Amino acid sequence: MCPKNRARYIDRLKRYDRIMQFLPALGELGPSGEASRELLLNEEEAANIRTTYPRKERQALAQKWSFKEVMRSIALESTEAAGMLANAYGLASNTLHQDGDGVGMIGERTRRSQERRKLVELAHAARQTTDVITFSMIRALRTLQLANQDTGQVHARWQDQQPLLAELAEVTASWWDVEQHH
Repeated sequence: MCPKNRARYIDRLKRYDRIMQFLPALGELGPSGEASRELLLNEEEAANIRTTYPRKERQALAQKWSFKEVMRSIALESTEAAGMLANAYGLASNTLHQDGDGVGMIGERTRRSQERRKLVELAHAARQTTDVITFSMIRALRTLQLANQDTGQVHARWQDQQPLLAELAEVTASWWDVEQHH
């Protein structure tokens, strides 16, 4: 089993352990808990994963696929891509977890003028689109590299995207020009 599939297999045990930890407090899972129920392993499957992958091996594999290690690997190839990923991850995490920064970002937008709100929304959409393109290219490049395949087509598709990426960068620059005056 390849390391990534092994990591997913082991992640099933991690989710199972988390669910089992809180299951007694939750009681019977109703319809809203159906997604959690589908993630449950049976005891035999959980025991098999624990036997096949002892705790130390599971921890080492989890570390290898951790955000920090993935970032380190990407940074070796492209510091720009690593910076984009770190920024996107940080912002998404703040918003997803609805922490003070995430809620603050949303609240701050509602207090902007209509022009500034529209520009920041366009810049945000430009950033999301740029991230999708960039991360797709990185994923394709890494996949081909791991399979010892030619990456020329990925580089060619990257070049094809440059006009769109330049246009998206202009949207971001327009937003930044306005923001610098506020």
